[in-house]
Amino acid sequence: MSIYQKNVKVCIDSEIKKALASCQNKKQRSFFMKIITHVRQYSCLLRPQIRGTQQQYFQGVSFVKSLRAVISHRNSWINSFFIWKPEKCGSANRQFYCLLTHLFAKYPVPSFMMSIWFEDPSPDVIRKQNWFKHIGSGQNLRTVNDLPLRFTKKMSHYFVHAPGDLSINQALRWSQVRGMGGDEVLADLVVCSRIGNNFDNENFWEKLIVILCNSECLPYHKISEIIDYVYQAKFTDTIVLESNFSLKGQTDNSLLNKVNNWHRFLSLEVYYHTKYRSWKQSGINGYNQQDSTLKFCKLSIDELQNNWSLIEEGRKMRNCVANYIPKCLRGTTSIWSMAILKQNIRKRIMTIEIDNDQKLICQAKMKCNQAPDRDSLEALQCWADKEGLKVELQ
Repeated sequence: MSIYQKNVKVCIDSEIKKALASCQNKKQRSFFMKIITHVRQYSCLLRPQIRGTQQQYFQGVSFVKSLRAVISHRNSWINSFFIWKPEKCGSANRQFYCLLTHLFAKYPVPSFMMSIWFEDPSPDVIRKQNWFKHIGSGQNLRTVNDLPLRFTKKMSHYFVHAPGDLSINQALRWSQVRGMGGDEVLADLVVCSRIGNNFDNENFWEKLIVILCNSECLPYHKISEIIDYVYQAKFTDTIVLESNFSLKGQTDNSLLNKVNNWHRFLSLEVYYHTKYRSWKQSGINGYNQQDSTLKFCKLSIDELQNNWSLIEEGRKMRNCVANYIPKCLRGTTSIWSMAILKQNIRKRIMTIEIDNDQKLICQAKMKCNQAPDRDSLEALQCWADKEGLKVELQ
C-alpha cells in the first residue's frame, strides 16, 4: 500500500470511529459495522484509490457520512442492504448511486439527486432525501407538498432530464424555465444567476421568468444583468433611479433601458467618488455665434476640461462620455459640448469628440446617442471650417 493509500485509509477509519461513537447503543453500532463490512467486501466506496485528486482523497470519508444518512432512512428500504452487490468495474459514485436505487427506487431517479445524500443532516436535506424516495417510488415530483415553487407536469418532465451537474435547487429552476417555454440556453443562464439556487420571493421571480421566457428580443448576455437590476430595484434601496419598482407593464425594451441606465449610473457614481482632475486645453478655440443665420440664434461649443464636467455631460445627454476621461488626461482626445442659449438657460444639444493629433471631429451625438440633425451639423461644419478641423463622423 502506497503512502497516499495509507493516508486515505487513516482518514476513512477515523470517520468510521466517529460514526460508531455517535451510535446510541450497542445494537446500532453492531448494525453499522455490518454495513461497513459488507461495503468493503463488495464495493470500492471505502477502498483507498491507488492515486487520485484531492477530491478523491476525501471521497471515502464522504461515503461514510452518506452511509449514515442511508441508514437513517432504514424504514424506507425496499430491499435488504446485504444482498446489494454492485458492478466491480463501476466507479465509486456509480456504485453508490446503484446502492441508493437498490434501497429506495423501483423507478429511475435523476443521478444529480444523489448529491443530497452527501449533505450534512438538516430539515431541508431530509426533505430532499424524501423527494429522492418519492420519485423512486414512481410518483411525480409535482405531487410533493413542500416544493418551493409552483410546479407543472411539464416541468416535472424536464426535471428528470436536467443536466447531471446541477444541484437539486438548480434543477428545479432549470426545469421551471424549460417548462415555461424557455430554451436550454436561457435555462442555463437563469440557473447561473442569483436566483438559480434560491426561492425567496418566488411569486415575484416567477413573473420575471415568464417575461424572460416570452421575450423575443432580449439578448442572452443581458439576462443576468436584468435579474441583478430587478433584484436591486425591488429588494434593496441602492437604486435611486426608480422607486416602487413593479414588473407590471414591463417590456423587453423597457427592461433593457432600465438596465443600461443603471449601469451608466453606477459608472458615474464611481467617477463622482474620485478626485477632481483637469487637463490642458487642446489648443482649439471654442465657438460662439450670436447672430447666426441658422436655426439657433445663440449657440456655443465649449471644451470640457475636467472629469466632473464630462460626468455632468454624460448625465444630461444620457451617454457614456465619462469613459473618455483617461484619453482626455493623456491629451489624445478632447470632448466638446454644443449648446444653445434659450431664455438665458443653456440647453445642451450635442456632445462632440475630437482626435487632437489628427485635428479630426470623429464623433458627434445628440441626446441618447442619436444622430445629429441638419441644423446641428451645419453649425458643427461652420465651427470646423473656422478652426481648420476635418469632419469624419463615425
